[in-house]
Amino acid sequence: MNAETILKMLIAGFSFTLSAGLYAFFYALGRLSNSFLLELFSFVFAFLMILSGFFLVVCPVFTLFWKLLLVFSIFAYLIIPKGMLWIVKKLHQKEK
Repeated sequence: MNAETILKMLIAGFSFTLSAGLYAFFYALGRLSNSFLLELFSFVFAFLMILSGFFLVVCPVFTLFWKLLLVFSIFAYLIIPKGMLWIVKKLHQKEK
């Protein structure tokens, strides 16, 4: 493995993490402010997260365990913002 491959993996890992956070941020912001455009904009980051995660999965450096963990992480990061927003809304409904 050469330095260029390591650099590509680092960029993909950083992109995966950053785009997952931005997806969650803009999804929650769009839902809480009832802005369809912000919610739609969040899916751009979800797509970037899937692409960078796919790049990491097809990288020959990782073993099967890490590839399966990455696939699980991709699906989990797609579900977590919706689930957490649902939980927060349910908690605040009980307070009213």
